[in-house]
Amino acid sequence: MMKTVQRILMGYVIGLLALSLLTAVLYETDVLETGLFVPFQQAAFITTTVMELLTLAGVFFGLRLFKFKRVLEDLADRMWDGLMAWGTLRIFLIGLPMLLNTTFYYWFVSPTFGYMALIGLLCLPFIWPSMARCKAEIDDAFDEEDPA
Repeated sequence: MMKTVQRILMGYVIGLLALSLLTAVLYETDVLETGLFVPFQQAAFITTTVMELLTLAGVFFGLRLFKFKRVLEDLADRMWDGLMAWGTLRIFLIGLPMLLNTTFYYWFVSPTFGYMALIGLLCLPFIWPSMARCKAEIDDAFDEEDPA
């Protein structure tokens, strides 16, 4: 069961990375047109503000998610099902803003989105769903349950 969960979580991470890379390749090779939303400065400001908040919140909660008591209790109760649910949430909290920021970088031609996408990319190694990390997350849940 652990191997199945780990492979699914790894598929999510690799899928988000592949979609981000595909987005960059399509725009850099001029298959898709960049700068479509450059004239809309108010939209750029609002989108930047929203994405800054989403990126920062996603990174914070994604990196801290497995420290929350509710998550640890759920992992102790449901083990692999809990790891699948919370691991998926953690990956998408960091990976989805990364993918959106990559797209918005090319739509608005604003380096701010590129930097935020890079922040998401740099956070991925800290949540990489290796077999050792998956086992450690479950073990941490049981260690937290027995404070003795």
